[in-house]
Amino acid sequence: MRIESWIRKNRKARKLSAAELAELLGLRTTLLKSIESSEVESSVNTFLKMLDLFGFVIVEKETISSVLRSVKASARDMKIVEDDASRVVKQERRKQRLTQKDFSDKADVSVSTISKIEAGQEIYYSLARKIFKELNIVQINKNDFERLSKNIKSEIDRIKYISLEPY
Repeated sequence: MRIESWIRKNRKARKLSAAELAELLGLRTTLLKSIESSEVESSVNTFLKMLDLFGFVIVEKETISSVLRSVKASARDMKIVEDDASRVVKQERRKQRLTQKDFSDKADVSVSTISKIEAGQEIYYSLARKIFKELNIVQINKNDFERLSKNIKSEIDRIKYISLEPY
């Protein structure tokens, strides 16, 4: 897409008239129309103002790749709790090298409560949330997790960037 088309497309997407965009950029309307019709090239300063106004940022491709890697790693590291919370609590407590006593102190609950949870006794939701928070466990059902994963991927795919590399 040529830069002139890009400017017009983004202006119209934001329901701005040429006069309104020109005013926001500190330009004469005739100059903006000349830029949009390829009669005149935009200055770098004006182009940077447009990027900012349209919600774009200049980012190196490597930065985008790094962000994607971080999001994927975070998703992999999430602990998902579906049904067997007792197993996950015990597993995470041990992974963090905490005794039941150490963890009970950290979570501000009794040792017997931790023992009962790990043995499979049902607990109140508020207590489960507190314990999960201390262990950095995310409680989510499988369908919600799959939907969340798809949403994250679609948002990542929608990242807007402009390649400033030569064609």
